[in-house]
Amino acid sequence: MRNTDGFLATPAPLHMLLDLLTSSHFYLRFFSLQLLGILLSNRSTLVQAHVLTAAGGVGRLVETLDDAREIIRNGSLVLIASSLTAPTND
Repeated sequence: MRNTDGFLATPAPLHMLLDLLTSSHFYLRFFSLQLLGILLSNRSTLVQAHVLTAAGGVGRLVETLDDAREIIRNGSLVLIASSLTAPTND
């Protein structure tokens, strides 16, 4: 949790992580989604707040649903669904 708290201390690192989702490179998108999922499971309220304050944050997540690769689309669906149903654990 200490690393999660350090990463989310300011919104800037999470905003840069969301920027990586705009890349078409498979590994950037895949591992960015995985890291977002881990952060969300550790500190859901804080991640949701940072995503909502990011310019186009929610839009970037939704854009990953248009990816031609099924594993990226599935990761996006899981992330979006878990962000909607995540209990507040902060």
